[in-house]
Amino acid sequence: MSSSGSGVATAAGLCYAAIGTDTGGSIRNPASANGVVGLKPTYGRVSRFGVLAMADSLDHVGPMARSVADVAIMVDAIAGRDPKDPTSLEAPAPQAFKSLTGGIRGVRIGLDRDYALQGIDSGQAAAIDRALQVLQGWATLTNGDLLAAAEAEGFDVLVTTDKNLPCQQNLTGRRLAVVVIGHAQWPGLEPHVALVAAAIDRAVAGSYEVVEIPVG
Repeated sequence: MSSSGSGVATAAGLCYAAIGTDTGGSIRNPASANGVVGLKPTYGRVSRFGVLAMADSLDHVGPMARSVADVAIMVDAIAGRDPKDPTSLEAPAPQAFKSLTGGIRGVRIGLDRDYALQGIDSGQAAAIDRALQVLQGWATLTNGDLLAAAEAEGFDVLVTTDKNLPCQQNLTGRRLAVVVIGHAQWPGLEPHVALVAAAIDRAVAGSYEVVEIPVG
């Protein structure tokens, strides 16, 4: 997985922190597997200039370090508007390190337990579960199942990115649910939805209805 070298080097103490790139988990997964902290920032918060694109609407650049405080320091150093990256955000980046004193009481954390804990190393799953138990003492933990929610609403296929498209299926008359995380807080995500829809057009045969499900 990409950015694994960054995760290993950080865990081994070869560097204070490292930069990774994340399209489908390549900051978060190496960080989790190596017992360090990895952050996939809000899209556009950190410039992607100079990064070889894999999927423009999904690629993120972010830090890995051995503590949350060190990651916050890294974010403060690399976040902000970059005129060389037209997708970077105009809004000033919040001060991550200063915000660490605010605590997380009252924060809502969404968890799809099956997605997060199945199919991974048992030690890694146990560590995640212990972290969740700690968080429950401060934040509100909400369990959910995106796939079950989509099926309950009568959708046939759940599409979150162009990586899990039902390629070459005839979807005539069927409904596709496009899950958009945090859409209510970030109206600028519509281009991402359009890109997913375009990928569907290239991958499937027949006519269909695409229904967007905002989450968050």
